[in-house]
Amino acid sequence: MTGRPTEFPRRVGRACEVALLTATPAGRAWRQQRRKFWVARRPRWLAQTAFKRRNLARELKRLDFIHAGGWYALDRFPRLDGAIHESGDYRWVVFLSNFNGGWHPYLDTFLEGFGHGIYSLWSRSIGFPFFPGPGSRYSLQSWVETRVLPAGHFYAAYPGATTHDVRAALRVSRELRAFAIEQSRADPAPDDATLTRAFERLVARLQHCLGASEAPPESWYSASPPGVNGFTGVVSVAPIQPGREDEVVELLNALDGVPAATPGPFAQVSGTHFARFVIIDRRKAGVHPREQVVLRNSWLLFAAEFDAYIPPWEDDAARAEDAELLRYFGAIEGHAQLRGLWDLCQARDRSPSLAEYLLPTVVPRLADFRDVPDSTVTKVVRALHHAQLLRQAVVDARPDAMAIRALIANVLATGHQPISGG
Repeated sequence: MTGRPTEFPRRVGRACEVALLTATPAGRAWRQQRRKFWVARRPRWLAQTAFKRRNLARELKRLDFIHAGGWYALDRFPRLDGAIHESGDYRWVVFLSNFNGGWHPYLDTFLEGFGHGIYSLWSRSIGFPFFPGPGSRYSLQSWVETRVLPAGHFYAAYPGATTHDVRAALRVSRELRAFAIEQSRADPAPDDATLTRAFERLVARLQHCLGASEAPPESWYSASPPGVNGFTGVVSVAPIQPGREDEVVELLNALDGVPAATPGPFAQVSGTHFARFVIIDRRKAGVHPREQVVLRNSWLLFAAEFDAYIPPWEDDAARAEDAELLRYFGAIEGHAQLRGLWDLCQARDRSPSLAEYLLPTVVPRLADFRDVPDSTVTKVVRALHHAQLLRQAVVDARPDAMAIRALIANVLATGHQPISGG
């Protein structure tokens, strides 16, 4: 494949991504692997008491650097009319992670803190080494390197914030807004000394939340659509037309601009937290340490974390609601740069709209994780700006009562909308 070398891992600010593709023999091994994923996503009390296993979400939360991630069942890959079908001898799984920090610290922490989970969820995969057996760490690292899929494009809506930054900012925003409402409704209005003392108590409670996080400018994200209450993930895999992989690479290269000035088209797709494109190249993806697995197609993998309405039963669903997927795919279709990628995929001419084409290419999730699942893009970005305002007020100056009242007015004026950033 031609084009510029792909950076690994793809990084935007502090945000990084990784994608791993693994194959499992069909039959008993695949059934065992599916059962492990089913157990892993059970509630904490059930996983521990009935299955003697730790809850997956709790384990990933403990690692403290993953924004969102999950395992998705490509299985035998989607079977589209008019496209070549893959062999039924294997079942495929893709693991996706959006995280902060470098790749090697990420991998080292994952191996140290999630060793049992690695064995449980991946041990049935082809070529998996005898991990966590003695001396198997480097064998596992070598196996992982053969399974990594370099991203052709990666987008993050709030690239300057770590997972800790986001959680801290959400607390700051919640308490700062409550403080602003309380002071604005006080009757009689507090005098300067009373207001200053109340503000100092607020700062004392939030002092450990005022790290050097960065709030993105407005050009880096598109606000959440109405009616959403959190975010979810979607993974689509579509077969690339034979021999057109290099054309897809060139289109992906065109998506990447200078990050500081051109965040890319996903910044205009409403409610996108993270998004990426990956090419599963049939000439490379089937290479395993001890076995060659033949893929008949190259595939365009698209993965996104996006704002949606999450019904109460969503945790047990195989994927997001079709209505939410159609809405999000419809927003993508409005951008010619993005739409043109799927024009190079098989059977695209059989669907009048991109949304109708993509819906059958969506694959179910086996298990997933989001650090702050009930936070939309608008909520996160607004919180980061609130934290930045409070940090500037405290660090850059010692605010007097007039400055505190100006801060209160600013917070109340923003309502539930992000504050313009620079």
